[in-house]
Amino acid sequence: LERVRDPFLVARAFEQAGIAHPRVRPSPEGLPRDGSWLVKPLASGGGREIAPLVDEKESPGQGFYYQKRIAGRLITAIYVGAGDRAALVGASRQWMGAPGLPFRYRGSLGPLAIGPRLAARLAAVGDVLARSFAIPGWFGVDFMLAQGVPWPLEINPRYTASIEIHELATGVALLPHHRRACEAGTLPEPGVFPITEPKIVVAKRIVYASRRLVAPVIDRTEYQPLGSNRPATIADVPAAGTVFQSGEPVLTVLACARSAAECRARAIELERQWKRRLEMDGPRPSN
Repeated sequence: LERVRDPFLVARAFEQAGIAHPRVRPSPEGLPRDGSWLVKPLASGGGREIAPLVDEKESPGQGFYYQKRIAGRLITAIYVGAGDRAALVGASRQWMGAPGLPFRYRGSLGPLAIGPRLAARLAAVGDVLARSFAIPGWFGVDFMLAQGVPWPLEINPRYTASIEIHELATGVALLPHHRRACEAGTLPEPGVFPITEPKIVVAKRIVYASRRLVAPVIDRTEYQPLGSNRPATIADVPAAGTVFQSGEPVLTVLACARSAAECRARAIELERQWKRRLEMDGPRPSN
């Protein structure tokens, strides 16, 4: 799986397959310093250490590469791979941004309703990756969606942050499909996951600390599941008294609704409420 984490091997596979992808470079030499290129770590996750290339004197050293910046909407597609094939599970929207960390992963919303043309484009990317790198089981691909064209940005050959979104929304567990793909080389049957018209949309947003704070006592019994096939409203609950520094994740809020717009609004309101409780109503850290 290390080969699929190599952005240059991946770019070559996409180029040979005729799939649009951002240009990548091993060195910043000759690149403009106007933010139109990104500095990205070769081994990281969650948007950590990503930054625009702007400083003529700045050099991150070893372990980084450079990727052309694409404007658009950030989405993630989930796949199950077996041999040289892959099944598209679905796509979700990604949110980014934490205090002082504009590229940090902030949450997901999905499954997105995607039409046949976009679904075919996403499926083609999964097939190229499966054929070129033989990724077993589940994997995710981050895309920038620009004028209907999905530009693959990063490959995550692991359990990704948005997998639980699809499981909560569909009621279908992905682990059995992952296991069958790894052990028997079989893929989910068509129609197992509602790619085009999901009935329920689920969102999760990570609440980051914007200052140093102490977690208050949180009664978990108050935040039970909302109903059948619906998630609880919070997860990753910290122990009372845990001290968080600015920029650290504190907990996760979850929401569900019939539409993406309603689900997004609910998640953002939950995040606002918990931010207020944690940072204004919670105990202050002692010096």
